[in-house]
Amino acid sequence: MKMDLNNINPLQRAKISALDLSSVHFIGLGAAGSKIISFLHSQGVEGKFTYVTDSEKKDTSKEFQFIHFSPPVEIYEIDGLDPIQFTNREMELELPIAFLDLFKSDEFVVLVSGLGGYTGTNMTEELTLMLHYQERPFLTISSLPFNFEGQKRNLMAQNTVDRLEHIERFHYFKLEDLRAKHDNLTIKDAFEKADEQFYEMYKSIL
Repeated sequence: MKMDLNNINPLQRAKISALDLSSVHFIGLGAAGSKIISFLHSQGVEGKFTYVTDSEKKDTSKEFQFIHFSPPVEIYEIDGLDPIQFTNREMELELPIAFLDLFKSDEFVVLVSGLGGYTGTNMTEELTLMLHYQERPFLTISSLPFNFEGQKRNLMAQNTVDRLEHIERFHYFKLEDLRAKHDNLTIKDAFEKADEQFYEMYKSIL
C-alpha cells in the first residue's frame, strides 16, 4: 500500500492499535533497513532492534541484536586481473536459522527496508508473505530507490511491490517523491529525509 501521510486509513489504524504493542521488535533488513532502525532508536522509539546485514555491527547497546547475512556472490576470474565478485540477484534466498528464531515469539514485528538490493528486497518479500499467511502481528515499511540508483535496483524494487501490494500491512513510499517535494536536496540530505519519512510513517500508523 503506497503511503500518503495525509490519508491514513482509520480502519487500518484501529486494527493495528487494537493489537498488543507492548513488545515491538524492529528488524532492519539490509544496510538501509539497519540504518533506519538506528535512526528510529535515536528518536526515542522504544522496542527491540535487530540488524540483518553484511555490514559491520553498528550498535553495541543491549537493545540491539546483530545477525550477519551476506548475499550470495559469483566470482569471475579474468586472466591478468584480480577476481571480480558480483551479487547473484537471481539466487534463491536462504534465511539463516538464527534469523528464523526471531519469529518464534508473539512480538509485534516491524520490518524496515530499502528495496532494490538483494538482502532488503528478498527478505522483505519472503518475510512479509510468511507473516501474512501465518496471520502474525506485523507491519512492513519499505522505500523504493531514487532514480539515480539505477534501473536494475528500481525494477527489482517495483517487482517486489507488485507482489506485496495486496497485503494490507505492507507499506511503501518512493524516495524520488521526496526529491520532488524538497527542491535542491543533496544526496546526503535526501537520505536523511528518507529516515525522517520512515519515522513519520511509523508514528502515523501506530
